[in-house]
Amino acid sequence: MKPQKHLDREIECKWKALSIQDYEIFLAAAKKMGGRISKPQHLLICDLYLDTPDKFFGHSRTKCRIRLTNKKSEITLKNFSISKQGLVTRHEKSISIPHFDSEHAALAYCRKHIFRNLLGHMRIKPIFKLTNHRLIRKLTLPDGTSAESCFDDVVISRSTKKVHMFEIELEYTKGNLETFKNFAAKLTRVSKLKPQTRSKFATAMSQLFGETHIPSDPRQIVYPYRYTKYDSLGFVAKQIVRANLNRMKTNEAGVRLNIEEESLHDMRVAARRIRAALRLFKKALPSQASKIAYKLRRFGYLLGRKRDLDILSAHANLSSEIGRAHQAILRELNSPRYAKLIRSIETLDSRSKKLEAKKMIQKRLDKVLSEALSITPKSSDKELHRLRITIKKLRYACEFLESVSLPKTRKLIDSCRQIQDILGAHQDAILGLKTFPRNKLFRKKKKEARLQFEKEWKGFLLRLLRF
Repeated sequence: MKPQKHLDREIECKWKALSIQDYEIFLAAAKKMGGRISKPQHLLICDLYLDTPDKFFGHSRTKCRIRLTNKKSEITLKNFSISKQGLVTRHEKSISIPHFDSEHAALAYCRKHIFRNLLGHMRIKPIFKLTNHRLIRKLTLPDGTSAESCFDDVVISRSTKKVHMFEIELEYTKGNLETFKNFAAKLTRVSKLKPQTRSKFATAMSQLFGETHIPSDPRQIVYPYRYTKYDSLGFVAKQIVRANLNRMKTNEAGVRLNIEEESLHDMRVAARRIRAALRLFKKALPSQASKIAYKLRRFGYLLGRKRDLDILSAHANLSSEIGRAHQAILRELNSPRYAKLIRSIETLDSRSKKLEAKKMIQKRLDKVLSEALSITPKSSDKELHRLRITIKKLRYACEFLESVSLPKTRKLIDSCRQIQDILGAHQDAILGLKTFPRNKLFRKKKKEARLQFEKEWKGFLLRLLRF
């Protein structure tokens, strides 16, 4: 049986509850505000949360569980929720599996048929069990927007430890999203219930394992470049490479599980930054650095292919092509070659050389100027693409060395990013036209990007000359 996959964005509001009476207060408030409430449904849910011994999912801010109900069985993969004033948003992916009555039988099946491909050599094991007696009542808002409310009576357990909690949820299903948000906000005021600030997962990790701080989004994690102007060039290189390697690792789970496109983008950018750092600091690095950069380029190509297909999928059904591109990435991530690449980056040695930030930035700036001065309104698409890459290298150098450079370096970074975005839109349109030659939208976007570039180009050139 081939697993069926479903990817979606989950939007819901949560409130704290002390008992079923709080849910009755919630329903009375919803009815008072014009909501229509369906008859109750009861559902018994058994969730088995999983992770690897080295906390692959936990460190990557992803949750993995096997869910068994009396209706179906599935694996659910979701990123850590982003919560704003009680409104929770997260990406979720469900993989249907055969129905099992036992979580141990379901785990054995998933290890053999699902996780072997997704995780490669990594072992997966249960971390805790969640049993939820859920009371469901569908809610229709006055304008017809649909939502599903539920009261969760939850027992979280691990070995002999148990945690009991109650929670009220209201999940958006279809209709006007702004109406749903406004209704939920007013519902909080009318019912006087307090928004729930911690998820069931966060409660379990806190009560069972003592983990109190769980960042909600990998992109909120900051990896600063820790060095000073007194440090050597080799030390600075290692700090920058290490920080971007951490970014790659943080987004690996999202890329493997294909939950959201942002993880793929962030991992690709991190790999590109490592390559840029290896080139920029090559005087302080061993000869193997160029080999690492070449291997990262190959890996970046696989990520870039999937990224391009994700963008183009808005205009056509490319699910089979996207699936093949994702499988190619999984094969690479599961290969000994990738493990060896990561080890080589982690153990990269360096030599002690003097840090000359100003000279290094100036060298990249001169390269941009030599190309920029030859650009005219008649320049080819290939020339603009080469210019974009050269500007990107300048921007990365400025970002790497900003803390020990002149204050005006920040303005140069912003200028580079602005012109890069324009040239990036131009390149995306070219890619679209290569795939869909008759698409009028891509032709229009290419023309608009070209006109915007011509409008901003002289100003950008003057800012480079003044730097």
